[in-house]
Amino acid sequence: MITIKDLTKKYHQNHLYQNYSNTFTKGIHLIQGKNGSGKSTLLKMITGLERNDGGEIQFDSSNFKQYLSYLPDTPLYFDSIRVEGFLNEICKIKRISKKEISEAIKYWKIDKLLDQRLGQLSLGQKKRVFLSLSFSHQIKYYLFDEPFNGLDSTFTQKLWHKLKSLENREACTLLTCHTPEALKGLQYHTISLDGQTP
Repeated sequence: MITIKDLTKKYHQNHLYQNYSNTFTKGIHLIQGKNGSGKSTLLKMITGLERNDGGEIQFDSSNFKQYLSYLPDTPLYFDSIRVEGFLNEICKIKRISKKEISEAIKYWKIDKLLDQRLGQLSLGQKKRVFLSLSFSHQIKYYLFDEPFNGLDSTFTQKLWHKLKSLENREACTLLTCHTPEALKGLQYHTISLDGQTP
């Protein structure tokens, strides 16, 4: 569970969020809103990558970072690192076993990318690398910002099946998606950010 209480976020004295509160329980939650409504910013504030100006974000786990996975819309991190080295480092931090990451590498078909640098990969290839980490082990919080962007039809279907597997788990999934038809057949709650500030 993720609980948000009286969240405030300002840009240049303009409120993007003002006293915003919500509770996200287990299940899949689709975050919707117009461009500039703060969808990506909300996910970043939950992860701690962006600071809020007021309010609280609480998790039902004291060591929540160990159980959280975040996929940004455009992964821009660690461009100079080779894929294999990147996976190895994250696996150490997240305590992902060799068996788990090996199965994820096979599922997302990134074995031929292991010797390349992240900065050399296409958007879809980067997404597959990050998704291999997200779904390699059992965690409690999944935050996906436009996860289908850059994926071809094969990997769109693979991602759909992975999301489907989260429906009945004790996991809280927040995602943004500008193509809701990609979610057809999934059970999810819709959260609109339009008009959430006074």
